[in-house]
Amino acid sequence: MNAQRATRPLWFDAAILGFVAFLVFLATASYEGSQVNDPASALTAAWSIGQHGTLDMTISPAPKAWAFPVGDHLYSDRMPGIIAWGVPFYWLLGVPGAPTMFPSGVAVAVAGALVVALGFLLFRRLAG
Repeated sequence: MNAQRATRPLWFDAAILGFVAFLVFLATASYEGSQVNDPASALTAAWSIGQHGTLDMTISPAPKAWAFPVGDHLYSDRMPGIIAWGVPFYWLLGVPGAPTMFPSGVAVAVAGALVVALGFLLFRRLAG
């Protein structure tokens, strides 16, 4: 059994583990809403960019927590990395009418699965 394991590349094990983690995270993600206002503010900004190509959140009918006005526009003050991570998911999975939590749930499942897979690779290499 050890001979077979030695011939299989480590990245393959990490990919399998990451895929399983993705399925678990996808199945257990929250799609009904957020318990705190940080994700809601980040998702509104990601949706605005992904679906409409603008940072202006006034086009969204969703509540706007953690937003600040600049002239007639409303912008999020959430971390840009979180918003940037969500943009491709809202571009692919979002709907133009209003932001939903579904693309955010998928984005979090992908991020979590990447952390699991990369953490596995790192710690296996450190362990020898």
